[in-house]
Amino acid sequence: MQAVWDSITAEQVYLDLTNAQQQELDCGVDAYDTDAQNVLAWDEVESSN
Repeated sequence: MQAVWDSITAEQVYLDLTNAQQQELDCGVDAYDTDAQNVLAWDEVESSN
């Protein structure tokens, strides 16, 4: 099993993002950088659906 994980990490394939996807990610990072206390834990996000 370790060989499988090693092969996955060795490949490090990066997917190309659309401009819209990159902007959305950048917006999220900027919001976090502005106020790192104003975030939700994953379990809070998941339970809100």
